[in-house]
Amino acid sequence: MRVLVLGLAMLAICACGRKPPDGGVEDVGESGLPKNRVGADVVSAAAKAAPVGSNSVPLPTGRSLREISNLLTKRSKEGDARATCQLALELEFCAGTEKQAAYLSAVAERVRASQPGPATSAAKNETLSTISEMAQLRGEYCEGFDSVGADERVKLWRQAANRGHIASMVQYGAGRAFNPNETLAVLDELKAYKQDGVAFMMKAARSGNLQANLLLARAYAPSPSAPERTPFLRQAVEKSSSTSVAYYKVAEELLGQATDAPVTNLQLRAEMASVTHGMSDTELAKAEEVYASLHRELEVVNPAVVSVRGLSDLDPYRAVPGDELCSQDEFLR
Repeated sequence: MRVLVLGLAMLAICACGRKPPDGGVEDVGESGLPKNRVGADVVSAAAKAAPVGSNSVPLPTGRSLREISNLLTKRSKEGDARATCQLALELEFCAGTEKQAAYLSAVAERVRASQPGPATSAAKNETLSTISEMAQLRGEYCEGFDSVGADERVKLWRQAANRGHIASMVQYGAGRAFNPNETLAVLDELKAYKQDGVAFMMKAARSGNLQANLLLARAYAPSPSAPERTPFLRQAVEKSSSTSVAYYKVAEELLGQATDAPVTNLQLRAEMASVTHGMSDTELAKAEEVYASLHRELEVVNPAVVSVRGLSDLDPYRAVPGDELCSQDEFLR
């Protein structure tokens, strides 16, 4: 019963969730980041033994964003790309918390107003309890950080990407740093994205990031070859079936090396077939040329680790943010 109730609460949150540069990259050096997060007191001790800007200090965690925001900001200013990524993610997570709480309250009221039968009354009470609990947890975690401007959040994503953090490059390059409901607030940032968003994604793709290659393949496809999840990236590229197929072929090659993946081999082949259908011999030959060029430039940073979920996927399913995206320590060399 508890699982069912949690599922209903998650669906309620999903319904109101946000949808989801110069191409130079700073030399941030090698990184040996542990995958787990630790408390802020342990981080402070670790910081004395390692330079913050080296991306070698674990990301902080706390009971609220207020507890860790100063440390994340300090490390971001000192050049820590992962801290910059995490600060952007935390602020994005907390944006619009008050509106979301109001929405959840409205959902709870609708549930209370329904006419349950004897068999559903217990489930109804459990649902109300879970929705209220999740709204309270998120509100407490985000207190004081509800209204940071969309433009400031996008700038942080761009900064983390510019420092060579591959997960941030994919997040920004895919256009996931932009909330479609706040477009007018980020017009200047969208102009910058039009200039360099694709360049970031291409650099991530050259590093061997499976998701970057797959998203570029979908973006270049003249007609949608998969569910539309990166509308900004699709608008930023000039459609080409040959380029699309070339990126699909690279993605297929990387898929065999990955321990986690956003698609199965069968799904990838089906998507690619939807693009190759109707292509001329000349276009198919061009696709092989582009693939050969992309393959020569490929420098796989870490084939066993791929970013399969961005903020858009993680956000609706939790009452507090995680660090799965930003703790990834793959950087352009």
